[in-house]
Amino acid sequence: MNLKFITSILWTILIIISSLISAKTVNKFSFFNIPYSDKIIHFIFYFILFLLWYNYTISIKYNYIHIQKRVILLLLVILFGILMELLQLSLTQTRTFEFSDIIINVIGSTTAFILFFPVYQSKIFGRFF
Repeated sequence: MNLKFITSILWTILIIISSLISAKTVNKFSFFNIPYSDKIIHFIFYFILFLLWYNYTISIKYNYIHIQKRVILLLLVILFGILMELLQLSLTQTRTFEFSDIIINVIGSTTAFILFFPVYQSKIFGRFF
């Protein structure tokens, strides 16, 4: 199996688990008392989620234009974030649905969407992907 695919799957599973575990367990991992740290974590999770899946998809040959692949992936990542919030609402008793989390997820994945393509095409950083 492709290492990029496995990494993307593992990161996705990490988000699913961390989104659905109890709030008490999540609070045990609060190392810092930083305001809005949960929003920072959401941003980072979905930024990396888009990067990993995009890095995997560019290694696969598709018949449609590169930008379409990026937009489709962005929409899928955003839908995944919405699904995770809805699952928190319906499957857990200690986690809550927060619209602001969806907004931060969208900002994180959109930032990766905007930044990754120029970085990928650059001569300096492109060789790492």
